[in-house]
Amino acid sequence: MLERIAKDQQAFILEQGWAPVPLDGVDGLEELRTLCERLQARI
Repeated sequence: MLERIAKDQQAFILEQGWAPVPLDGVDGLEELRTLCERLQARI
């Protein structure tokens, strides 16, 4: 699963039903934190 996430992060995000997350720039930092929290909760 980690290989799949590493290969295409946006596809994984969308497969989970989550909103797209910008993975570049400072603007997406808070969204990445939220995503990280969601992933940790699922783990």
